[in-house]
Amino acid sequence: MPMLVAYALIGMGVYGPYVGQFSTFEGSFLAVLGFIVGQCDLNTMMRYDPLWTILYVISLTIIIIYLIISSFSAILIDSFEYIVYKEGYPGEAEEDTWTAKDAFIWMLDILPSKWLAALNLNKNKNINDNEEGNDI
Repeated sequence: MPMLVAYALIGMGVYGPYVGQFSTFEGSFLAVLGFIVGQCDLNTMMRYDPLWTILYVISLTIIIIYLIISSFSAILIDSFEYIVYKEGYPGEAEEDTWTAKDAFIWMLDILPSKWLAALNLNKNKNINDNEEGNDI
């Protein structure tokens, strides 16, 4: 949202006296939202200042649209990971879900075995403990 306001203020400062849709803050903000959805009047802006128009549109496209898309996908992926962590994959048996310790071991699996053994987080030790528990 602050980026949209910043682009509205830049548009109002650069194009405000010359382009009607940028003459007020509200009109400038609506014009920026129009750029995001693809409804823009570039011809009028290009008549006034082609260089600023190119920089404005390209930077708006790169920063705003890709930032919004990446934020949405990050939220979606994080939510999916949280649900899988809490509930497991769909169709997965209850005994196959991870505990917090399993997730911690998985995150630290890159560490050398000696360090994991010192932390009592050796993955192979936990697997062996589970196998011994199944024999009883």
